[in-house]
Amino acid sequence: MQIPIYIVNLDRRQDRLEALGGQLDQMGLTWNRVSAVDGHAAPAGRVHPRIADSNHIIPMGRGSQARATTLLNLCETILSQPGKPTDGVVMLEDDAYLAQDFAAFCRDDSWIPDDFGLVQLEKRVEGKPKKLLGAPVATLPGAATPRQLRRLYLRTGGSAAFYIRRSAMQKIVEGGFEIRFPTDHLLFSPNVSPVFAKIGVGMMTPGLAVQNLALDSDMSRDRGKHRTLKAELRRAVTEVNCLPRQLALLATGRAKLIDPEFAE
Repeated sequence: MQIPIYIVNLDRRQDRLEALGGQLDQMGLTWNRVSAVDGHAAPAGRVHPRIADSNHIIPMGRGSQARATTLLNLCETILSQPGKPTDGVVMLEDDAYLAQDFAAFCRDDSWIPDDFGLVQLEKRVEGKPKKLLGAPVATLPGAATPRQLRRLYLRTGGSAAFYIRRSAMQKIVEGGFEIRFPTDHLLFSPNVSPVFAKIGVGMMTPGLAVQNLALDSDMSRDRGKHRTLKAELRRAVTEVNCLPRQLALLATGRAKLIDPEFAE
């Protein structure tokens, strides 16, 4: 049975839905559209009771706040349906560009160890290329290119493509913490995420998706607008709070810096 696929898409961006939906259709995959919360159309104040509208640890524009709200809403919807904690889904932003082996990943998730609640499928094309990753724990069956699952120990950006289990969704939804950082930090940052250590986070190497930078983005237009000296200092503190453990992992050989790349 195919892993359920959800595409997060703004109502006014039919062009992006057609681009990503067309890729999935060509692979013979079924998918579901999720109407994204539109931060630019939302009234002033909090977009969601758990999403801070100011005093962020990592700056969040309205688009970023809306993206986090959409994630919470989708997780709540999925959790309201019957299922086991190990049941997983794939969540995609509508600007994802997918490798052909993405279809192989979506055929079956039984090969993913149960202690991995979240798997980053995306290779972020911007920023620092190398990530601190553990030894391979599993290999994607039926892939044309050898692709391995490794445990993630260093923050990685991007939330355009990831696999998430109900157990991880539950920890996010029921955590009760205020979200003061963008979605990719909530999911993939050991530095600030209150749930990172609890859900078991991995990364596919090489990556199965990249962000399609040819498509314009509302969130990209917000970036940089909320950067202040105070915000940059606050962020700098979060960048080093996991450094001792990360250095220990490197020194003992339990993890190494790897460029996850993107293999089409």
